[in-house]
Amino acid sequence: MLEEFDTVIKEHVRRTTSDGLHVHYLGHLIENELISLLAQEIKKELIKKIKEAKYYSIILDCFLNVDDTSGKGLFDITLEELKSFGLEIDDMRGKDYDNGANMKGKHQGEQKRFLDINPRAFYTPCEINKLIGYFKDFRETGFSKAIVEAKEIAIEVGIKRIFPQKHLIERKKV
Repeated sequence: MLEEFDTVIKEHVRRTTSDGLHVHYLGHLIENELISLLAQEIKKELIKKIKEAKYYSIILDCFLNVDDTSGKGLFDITLEELKSFGLEIDDMRGKDYDNGANMKGKHQGEQKRFLDINPRAFYTPCEINKLIGYFKDFRETGFSKAIVEAKEIAIEVGIKRIFPQKHLIERKKV
């Protein structure tokens, strides 16, 4: 696909697909290695920015591979990951995740375990999926639905739905 936009890539693809060149960098192993290297650099920059800001919050939404999905298991793996990034647990100010009992449990959930070691790491129920859903819905239904809802709200609060008419400028004919 890139060869459509770049003559150098186009020539490289032509040479690798014909029998002219057998050594190239278009294989899936190279692609995976490049993706991995980019991911490492992005992670390094994000961690650097978090450390510069000092305080941070985390959103847990199925990003870790875990065998133990109990509150303790999720706590242990999250703590291990944060430590591997060099992030101080005392600097965490919030956690946002789904409303599963293993996460928000007051007695044995992940929330309770973090609050025991950092009482400033407040739990917030996950609303990100609702927000993403809202924007997907808005994109699909478009602006027209928003106009209808705005008119309904205007009626409810007693705002007249009268829009001023633009003043037309008449130009003199020469």
